[in-house]
Amino acid sequence: EHLVKYEDAISRLRSPYSFVVGKSLGGVITQSMVDLPHLMIGGTSGVGKSNTFNNVLLNLLESSDNLQMYLVDLKGGLEIKAYEGLENVTLVRDVQESVMILKSLVKEMDRRYKYLEKKGHKKIEPKRDKLNRIVIAIDECTDLLGKVNRQHSDYNYVLQATELCDELARKSRACGIHIILATQKIDRSSIPTRIQENMSGRIAMRTKTPENSMRLLGNTLAAKLSHIGGRAIWSLGSNFTEIQVPFIADSEIAKRITDLEAAIDNKEKNYFSFLDSKVNADEEVKKNQSPFVVEDKEVEGRDNE
Repeated sequence: EHLVKYEDAISRLRSPYSFVVGKSLGGVITQSMVDLPHLMIGGTSGVGKSNTFNNVLLNLLESSDNLQMYLVDLKGGLEIKAYEGLENVTLVRDVQESVMILKSLVKEMDRRYKYLEKKGHKKIEPKRDKLNRIVIAIDECTDLLGKVNRQHSDYNYVLQATELCDELARKSRACGIHIILATQKIDRSSIPTRIQENMSGRIAMRTKTPENSMRLLGNTLAAKLSHIGGRAIWSLGSNFTEIQVPFIADSEIAKRITDLEAAIDNKEKNYFSFLDSKVNADEEVKKNQSPFVVEDKEVEGRDNE
């Protein structure tokens, strides 16, 4: 089947913090970020990477309460602009701000670990702990995490972003913080191997070469995909499944985001209070505050039981 409609696929979602991976010969595949916990989307230009990225973001926003999202796009923010009206979504469009957000997320991760230790819990549960689950999604992530030479104006920022993203990818699972990386650039200078190793879920669209497929999947399956838009390989652990990703038009994205805005305004979507999501992360770091606190209290100092 060459076309799977978004509205048909999303009706299959049964749990929060989940997304539709795509339709396989065995039926529609869904996945929870809670169990994943990080995702990488890759493939050459023109094969449906942006459509897949939007599918995952919208699925998560529509299926979940208590979700706070950071969308990073260093190409001017055109891919993510549609989401800027959502109260629980922050758009990030430059390298310096991206580093500040990542620093804040690492600080928040450390706070949450202290909180879990104090309470004797193994992982964050949003409703119990009064904490939003957090997703940071980075479109064309090689612009932030790829190799650059020492003379590059953003060299130090890229180094910092790589270290911070690596730390989050390795340690944030229990803290309810998740990473989604998307890229069309699949070569030796793209995402560092140490970060890729912690991207347990992969949606690989068609690649130009077997070598690029090897970097994404560890095999050549993505290079052998047909030229049908939205066709991909879903990789989870040692399982590889050919799928058709649901298609969603720009007009449908805009309509669904408008519906999400109305749901937030009408309190149909619930988020635990956090500092203004448009807050400048750099200022929060300087003040040693967290952009994710509830009622302006530190996580480890809160009594929620």
